[in-house]
Parts: sequence; C-alpha cells; structure tokens
Amino acid sequence: MSAVMIDEYPTQLFETNIFKNFTQNDFNDKFHIDEISGIKMDEAAVSVGQLLKNHKLLDLLGVCNIHNHFHLKENEIVLAKASVANDNDSISHFDINMTSPSYLHLKATNLDSNMHPVPYMWAYDKQSKMFFALQFFDGSNKEMKDRFQKLTERSESLINFYQEFVQLAENLGLEDNLGIYLLYADIINKKLSTEEFREITDTESREQWVYTTPADKFKQSIPTHWTFSADCDGIIEVVCMQMCSNKTGTYHDRVHHKLG
Repeated sequence: MSAVMIDEYPTQLFETNIFKNFTQNDFNDKFHIDEISGIKMDEAAVSVGQLLKNHKLLDLLGVCNIHNHFHLKENEIVLAKASVANDNDSISHFDINMTSPSYLHLKATNLDSNMHPVPYMWAYDKQSKMFFALQFFDGSNKEMKDRFQKLTERSESLINFYQEFVQLAENLGLEDNLGIYLLYADIINKKLSTEEFREITDTESREQWVYTTPADKFKQSIPTHWTFSADCDGIIEVVCMQMCSNKTGTYHDRVHHKLG
C-alpha cells in the first residue's frame, strides 16, 4: 500500500523531521484494542504528561494508548466529524442516556482531492523514530484547525518534547503504545468533571461514535486517553471496555479523578 497523498503538515512542522507521512500499513500494524488489555499505562502517561507540562504543551496535547479497532483499505483514513445530536441520528439506538449536545463520528473514509483533513492523533514509529498521524479531523472544523495551527507555531517546543518522549518511550519499552493527540473533548461537551465520554465502535461498518453519558462506573476497562490539568495533578481518563450488546465493538468511557 502506498502513502496517502495528502498535505498533512505545513512546512514549519514538516521541517522538524519528527513527522512521517501516513500510510494504511502503519495504521493497520498497530495493536488491536483486544491486544492492549494487559498493558498498564497510567504511570507512563503521567510521565509523558510531565514532559508536556515542561514544554508548555498541556493546553494542546494529551497522551493516548495507541490501538486500532479495524483495518483500513488503500486510500482510506479514519476521519472524525463533530455533529449536533438529534433524534434521527444513527447514534440514538446505542444509548438513550446520551447527554452531550454534540458527538464525534469517526469513519473509515476514502480520500478525495476536495478533502483537507487535520491530523489530530499521532503514533510513534520506532523504526523511523518519527510520529505519524493515526486519525484525522474533518478539515471544516475551525477549532481543530486552530489548535493544529497553534501546535505548528510551537514547533520548537514540540521538537524538545519529542527528544525526551523518544528516550522515555524506549526506556519503558512502550514505543508501540504511547502516542499523543490534540485535545478535542470540549468540542463534544465542556462538562468534563460530571460526564463520562463513551465511544462505541461498529467494526462491520468501521465507524465509531463518541458522546457523553451521566457519570457511572464500568468494569474491565482499559484506559486509552489522558488529559492533564495545568498543574499536572489532575487527570481525565478515557477507559475502554468490551460491549455487552448485539453490536460488534467496544466502549470507551471517560472518568475524572485526582491523582494521589
């Protein structure tokens, strides 16, 4: 499979030499969600969060446990779109307790020349020692475009963070697992302390929905996203568990707690 020919990075980021172009092979080679259940990431995520704090990137980036739920075909990417919820949405039959005014819809999508997707989640490739985009936001989303632009403007901080990130990931043996992402939860719902973010995946149609529900507790969960407060003593954690329904897929749920 050849690389998707998209203009992923402005010159300022491309010239940092820490990003490589996206390929479906790189995406497909990442661990499936079922393969990361035994990997403990909390302490590693906090360590990366400290690096983000040191390099003044906490307001833009979080840490993620890299995985996929399905494979991509040639010329496909995972594209995320923020949508306003209504009664006719396909999401409505998954959870009647949806509380967010908006939700995120992710889908394996064929690229065309009119698309200008914004990379927002990056995995690390230990062979090339470079980051590559794992997922993309719809290019019409102004907030995510603005955040990506701010990240571009902090390219020097990003390079310094990258150098320490690589060393940390290698020391921990987690090069295949640790990743970073542009913060996006507030686009769905700003009430992060009282709501949980749930992601549901339909592996047959290869699409996902992320939305909030009233806070609750779930068993057999796998943390997958971490977002830190400005002083790095708090954490918002996305966790993942297998669905108990007739749909094929997984849940991700976000809970807020204080680190001791």
